[in-house]
Amino acid sequence: MDKYFKARGASMGLVVRHHQKDIEILLQKRINTGFMDDHWDFATAGAY
Repeated sequence: MDKYFKARGASMGLVVRHHQKDIEILLQKRINTGFMDDHWDFATAGAY
């Protein structure tokens, strides 16, 4: 998907969802993508 959820970076480095004793990383700070806008991207399978 080409759609991204963007939110201004805050004090939290990761946003996680707890479900059935598993932790999915939903948002992860963008690293090494060439963007310096201090935004967040959906990172893992929980976002699709």
